[in-house]
Amino acid sequence: MVNFFRLLRSKWLHLGLGILISIPFFISNFRILTEHLNTTFDDAYMFYRYAENFLNGYGVAWNPDGVQTYGVTSLLYLFLIVGVTWAFSSIGSGPTLVITSLRWVC
Repeated sequence: MVNFFRLLRSKWLHLGLGILISIPFFISNFRILTEHLNTTFDDAYMFYRYAENFLNGYGVAWNPDGVQTYGVTSLLYLFLIVGVTWAFSSIGSGPTLVITSLRWVC
C-alpha cells in the first residue's frame, strides 16, 4: 500500500499524465490551424519559397537555377520554416506560415 501512495506522489507520474492530457489539445489545435487558417502576409511567402528551394537541393536560392542568393532577413526563421515544411509537407504553404509565425513558436 505504501508503494501505491509513493507512486501517486511521483513526479514522473504527474509529468506523464500532463503529457497525455495535453496531446489531444495539441492535436486538435494543430488540425484547426492547418485546416481552417490561411495567411495574407505576403512577405512570409518569400521565406517559404526559399525553404522549398532549400529542401529541393538548390540551397538558399530564390530561383531553382542553383545560383545562391541571400535575400532572407532571418536565417533562423528560414530554417524554422524548412523544418516545419520538411516534417509536415502535406499541409501547404499557408498553414505552414501560420504555424511558424505564432508567438509561442518564435
